[in-house]
Amino acid sequence: MTSSERLRRRYPGAPPFGDDDLSRRLFFGRGREARQLCDLAMAQRLVVVYAKSGMGKSSLINAGLKELLWAAGVLPLSVRLNDPESGPFATVYAGIEQAVKDLGVEYTPGTSLTLWHFFKTAEFWRGDVLLTPLLILDQFEELFTLQTAERRALFIRELADVIRGLRPRLTGDEGGVRLSPSAPNVKVMLSLREDFLGQLEELSDAVPAILDTRFRLGPLLEHEAREAVQEPARVEDSRLETRPFEYSPEALDGIWSYLSRGVPGQRVASRPYVEPFQLQLVCQRAEEIALEAQRAGGAADAVTVTWDALGREAGLRATLATFCDRQIAALPSARSRRAVRRLCEYALINVDGRRLSLEEGEIRRGYRVDGPVLTKLVELRLLRADTRVGSVYYELSHDTLVEPLLEARRRRERAIRSAMVGVAILLVLGVVGPLGTSWAWRESQRSALARDVGWARIPVPAGGEFMMGCVPADTWCTDHERPRHAARLTRGFEIMPHEVTVTQYSRFLAEARSTLVGRLLARGDEVAPRQPEWSAGDHPVVRVSWFDSVAFCRFLRARLPTEAEWEYAARGGSPDTVYPWGNNYSPDRANGRGVGGRDTWKQSAPVGSFPPNGYGLFDMIGNVWEWTSTADRDYPYRDDGREDASPQEARVVRGGSWDFGPTHLRVSHRDYNTTSDRYDYLGFRCARDVAR
Repeated sequence: MTSSERLRRRYPGAPPFGDDDLSRRLFFGRGREARQLCDLAMAQRLVVVYAKSGMGKSSLINAGLKELLWAAGVLPLSVRLNDPESGPFATVYAGIEQAVKDLGVEYTPGTSLTLWHFFKTAEFWRGDVLLTPLLILDQFEELFTLQTAERRALFIRELADVIRGLRPRLTGDEGGVRLSPSAPNVKVMLSLREDFLGQLEELSDAVPAILDTRFRLGPLLEHEAREAVQEPARVEDSRLETRPFEYSPEALDGIWSYLSRGVPGQRVASRPYVEPFQLQLVCQRAEEIALEAQRAGGAADAVTVTWDALGREAGLRATLATFCDRQIAALPSARSRRAVRRLCEYALINVDGRRLSLEEGEIRRGYRVDGPVLTKLVELRLLRADTRVGSVYYELSHDTLVEPLLEARRRRERAIRSAMVGVAILLVLGVVGPLGTSWAWRESQRSALARDVGWARIPVPAGGEFMMGCVPADTWCTDHERPRHAARLTRGFEIMPHEVTVTQYSRFLAEARSTLVGRLLARGDEVAPRQPEWSAGDHPVVRVSWFDSVAFCRFLRARLPTEAEWEYAARGGSPDTVYPWGNNYSPDRANGRGVGGRDTWKQSAPVGSFPPNGYGLFDMIGNVWEWTSTADRDYPYRDDGREDASPQEARVVRGGSWDFGPTHLRVSHRDYNTTSDRYDYLGFRCARDVAR
C-alpha cells in the first residue's frame, strides 16, 4: 500500500477536514451552518466568515460548504495569500489555476490587467454549464501578516472594485481590452480569525459595506456535538482503518457533560456547547480504543466504546492535558524537548494567558530551538507558522493548548520553590545535633520499611538483552506493542514481589514525616489518598499518582521499574507466551474483570492471592495497573530520553487490573496515564539496582 493509499482515521484531530469525498462523508455536526453559509453566499456578493481559533472554519468550508455550492452551480475557488515573495495577485491567479485543475473544470483564463478584468474575462465551464466563481480567501489575515503595506493597499483597491462591481479607472492603455462596465459575475468570501476582524477596517474606505454580511462560526451545540461524535463512527468505508463502531449512551453523556464545562483548569458555569478541537481529540482517543478492541475481538464482533473504556472524566482530562506532552515527546532528543517546553510555556503565552507570536530568529537565540525542530512542531500541529515579511513567526496552534501548558508550568515552578525553601531552611537552621538525631531516626524507619516490603532478585540474561513486545502467538497485538525487538537491560535489579499495600504506604507517610528531617524534605504535595471502601490493609494501595509512587520508592532508596524491566520481570522466564503461565487466560492465575475460578473478587484482591510467576513475583498480571518510570513513546524501546523525561510526559502503566479483561492483561499490553492521574485500579511496586 502506498502512502497515498494509507488507511485513514475517522477523526482528523487538530488538522482541518479536507476537500475530498471521504472527508465530506465523515464531516458531521455542521449541516445547519453549512446551509446558512451557502444561502448567504448565494444571495450576497460578499460574505465575511470569522470565528475563534479551533472552531473549524476551514473544515466547514472544505467539507461542508463546497459541495453545496457546487450543486448550486457555484464554483468554490479557495485560495490563501500566504506567499509574500510572489505577492497577493500572483498567489490568487496560481491558486485559481490549481483549484480548477483539481476540480476538473474547463477554464479559460482571464486577463490579469486587474482583478476586475480577470473575472470579467475568465470563464469556468462544467460541461455546457457556465459556472459562477466564488473566490474564497481562506485565512484572510495573512494579507495583513505576510504582505507589505504597498502590496496590501493595491490588492485591497482591486479587490474592492471586484466586490463593488466597479470598473477600475486606468490611466494607461488597457491592452486593447474592450469590456462593458457591468460587474463581473463573481462572488467573494473572506474567512479569517475573529481576533483579526478589526483589521478589516483597513478595507472600510474602499468597501464601506465590508462587515454588512457577516457569518460567525461558533462552537458546537449539544445535538451538533453528539452528531459529530456518533455519525463518523458509523460510516463504513474500505479506506478507513477501523470498522464502524458505536458509543454507549453513558459515554456520549459523559463526553458532553465534561467538555461543556470548559477547558481543563477553568472553573466556569456549565455552558451549552463544546469546542470542536477538544471534541476531535477525545474522539481520536475513542477511535484508538475501538481499533484495539476490533483487533482483539476479530471481524465479527461489534464494538461499543463505553464511558469506562474512555477512563471517564479523568480519562478525558488526560487526553486533553497530554496533547502537548505527546507532541513534545515525539521530538528526538531530551535537549530539544526541554527547550521546546520552555518555549511553549513561557515565550508563547503572555501574562494574561493569551497566545503570542515569536520570530524564528528570536526563538533560535533565546530558546535554542532550531529550524528542523520548529518544522516538526508545525507538522505535529503544536505550533502554527506565519511567514511574514523577512521572517517566520510561530505561535501555539490553538487557544485550547494554553491552559494545559500553564498548568504544567505552575507545577514545575511549585516544585522548584519547594526545593529552594527546603534548602534555605536547612541553611538557616544550621542545627547539627537535632538534625543528626532526626536523620538517624528517619533512616531506621526507612530501613525497616525497605526490609519489610521484601525484594526478589531478577536474573538478568547474559549481555542484558531480551525480546520485548508482542509475541508471535499473540493474536491481540496492537501497534503500540510492535515491533517485537531486542531490548537491553543496562543494570541488574531487584523488584518487590508484591504491589505496595495500603499498610505499607500508610507507614511511608507516617514515617517520612515523623521527624524534623522528614518534614523538611517532604515535597509538600504528598497526600494520603482515600482508599475505596472495599479496600483493606493487605490490598494494593490505589489512587496514587506517579509522583506519589516516585516519592515512596525514593524513600526506600529505590525507584519505579523501567518498562523494559517490568516486562522482563513479568514474563518470569517465559519469553514467548502471551501470559506468564501460557497462551490462554485463566481466572485461576490473575484477578481480572468479573469473577470465576480462584478469582472471587469484584475489585482488588489482597496481594499474593494468586500463584507467583517463575521469578517469584505476585500479581504482575491483574489486580491493579502498575506505574513505570518510562515515558509513553513508540517502540522500539531505546535510550532516547524516555527514562529522563519531563514529569509532565505521560507514563507507561502495565499489567492490567481487576476492571479489565484478558486483552489488557497480556504481558506485552501497554497503556499510559498522565503523571497526576489517580484511579481505583492504579498502583505500583518499586525496583532497585544491584550488581550483576
